Amino acid sequence: MTASGKKDGTGTILDFSAAYEALRSSEKQLRTFISLAPLSIAMFDRDMRYLATSRRWLEDYGRGYTDVIGRTHYEIHPDIPERWKRIHQRGLAGEELKNDEDLWIQADGTRHWLRWSITPWRSEGDEVAGIIIATENITGRKRMEEELRASERRLIAAQRVGRIGSWEWNLTTGEINGSQEFYRLLDSDCPPQGPDALAVLERSIHPEDRYWFRTIIEGKLRGHNASREIRVVMPDGSIRWLVSQTETNDGDAGPSTRILGILSDITERKKSESEREALEERLLQAHKMEAIGQLTAGIAHDFNNILASVLGYSELVLNQSDVLPDSKVSHFAREIITAGSRGRDLVQQMLAFSRVGKISHVPVRLGAIATEISRTLAPTLPASLIFSTRVSTERDVVIGDPVQLHQVILNLVINSRDAVGEHGHIEVAVRDAKNVESVCAGCRLDFAGDFIELAVVDDGMGIPHDRLSRIFDPFYTGKRQGQGTGLGLSVVHGIVHDLGGHIIVESRSGLGTAMRVLLPMARTQSEVKNSAPEIVADEKISMTGGGRVLIVDDEELLARMFGEMIHAHGFETEVFFNSREALARFAAAPGEFDAVVSDQTMPEHTGIELTRAVRKMRPDIPIILCSGYSALLNESVAEKLGVSFLPKPISFKVLLPLLKRLIDAASSKSGTDAESEH
Repeated sequence: MTASGKKDGTGTILDFSAAYEALRSSEKQLRTFISLAPLSIAMFDRDMRYLATSRRWLEDYGRGYTDVIGRTHYEIHPDIPERWKRIHQRGLAGEELKNDEDLWIQADGTRHWLRWSITPWRSEGDEVAGIIIATENITGRKRMEEELRASERRLIAAQRVGRIGSWEWNLTTGEINGSQEFYRLLDSDCPPQGPDALAVLERSIHPEDRYWFRTIIEGKLRGHNASREIRVVMPDGSIRWLVSQTETNDGDAGPSTRILGILSDITERKKSESEREALEERLLQAHKMEAIGQLTAGIAHDFNNILASVLGYSELVLNQSDVLPDSKVSHFAREIITAGSRGRDLVQQMLAFSRVGKISHVPVRLGAIATEISRTLAPTLPASLIFSTRVSTERDVVIGDPVQLHQVILNLVINSRDAVGEHGHIEVAVRDAKNVESVCAGCRLDFAGDFIELAVVDDGMGIPHDRLSRIFDPFYTGKRQGQGTGLGLSVVHGIVHDLGGHIIVESRSGLGTAMRVLLPMARTQSEVKNSAPEIVADEKISMTGGGRVLIVDDEELLARMFGEMIHAHGFETEVFFNSREALARFAAAPGEFDAVVSDQTMPEHTGIELTRAVRKMRPDIPIILCSGYSALLNESVAEKLGVSFLPKPISFKVLLPLLKRLIDAASSKSGTDAESEH
């Protein structure tokens, strides 16, 4: 037996030297392999002493080969966490360990993300002789991933702020991938997938836009791009407006394989556009109402003069001494005066519509007016038509003018009558309307609150949807030619809004109409005026005056009538149809006249200008100015001028006593002044 071997139990000689040399050669090869490996690898013995490392390991930890070989891992890294020491011990106990990623913080604070594994290596006797640690520095990848996640977060935030959602549809698999904002805009709780994904998304689209939604998609299949505004119906019934923009992603060969698109929320823009359109519509409506108001005021002015002549000459007939009070002539004159007075009230409504007349607003019981006018209207309606009135509230007092409210009900009932025809049902209702929130059909403004409601409801033909926005326009009518002027609802609009009210129109073509006038409730329920003032023809005027009166009016017929009436009651009169000639006559002999009665609106010199010129010559002379329509003259202006004001058409039961009183007062004052001088 040689010194280098011995026999085993079978007599075989074991060469330990050869085995040792083979082991050393194997370890050397392993160390060489480890040192040349592109990965970060280190070999340790059971004491965690470095046996071999790869160049990458040394680079990762910033060490040299001679700095680590023969030293323990814990000497080189004295601050290594206990967690890692326990992991090493598990490896030395024979356990193979792997980790996807872990954070390694060096002593200088440098942070590294690592992916690592620990593999035990064994001696010839299959005992664990140490461990091999392999690591991969994934810090760069983690940084890129974090930057990607940050970029995605920024994209999500940008889409959320911009209310823009992106999506991609894989035409091959049917899969739809969308951003968070995309699904939020479509109000989808979870991203739908699979071949039914499109149908799931389509359910949230407004029914009227689903065809276009489908058309866009089908267009994409043919390779066409598209842009379209669509509506999404939210759970609460509200509408969200979106604009869809899409384009195809063509495959290398053949048809498109994907559709790319974005959805943008344009609800606020659409709301702004709608508000702007509503504002423009209200402005246009205001211009229309202003134009018709000016036209109405001009008509009212001329009609006032005609009525003044009719009423004046009728009163002249009634006051003739040879006309007996109970004769037919007297009766006819009273009928003319009654009709003319009704016409005078109509003129006042025209002026109210044009917002130049003076209307007195008083507490009025709306239910009583509705009942009264219904009794008046019922006999004029076809017997085959059912007409009813219902007042279901006792707190029905509003602030308004009885004549105006009569006119509102009259116009609405006439409209319903024309819509119903010979057969049907019309109801006039007065009731409480609490907590109303709506949009006025007249002024297009939102309003809310508690009101008294006057509703005129019929089961007639209804109003087509495309006409609803125009029914309050002046001269607009859906009736046949000759059946209406188109002013009825315009007048209703003007009166209702002048009283601080609003109008709601509920109508569908063929299903009837409900016109709901909502008026503010009066605070007081007392001192109520229930109806329009009774019109009674003037009786004979028995008073007699004296003095010379200068009468000026450019309407010749009216001026002559004034002269006749005033002269018939004891006054001397001089009548002029031209204000310049009248002023020249007065200037020639100012002392010959005791009073002046003048129209306001005249060519050359207006009534106010004539007053100022006359007062320079006779500061004390009584002056009465008359006007049916003038933006420059009213009671307040007349008071400042020191003159009396009478609106046209003039009642001579008012004019004549006033004229006598003014002349007598001026004469009395003149006599007192003369005595004081002596």
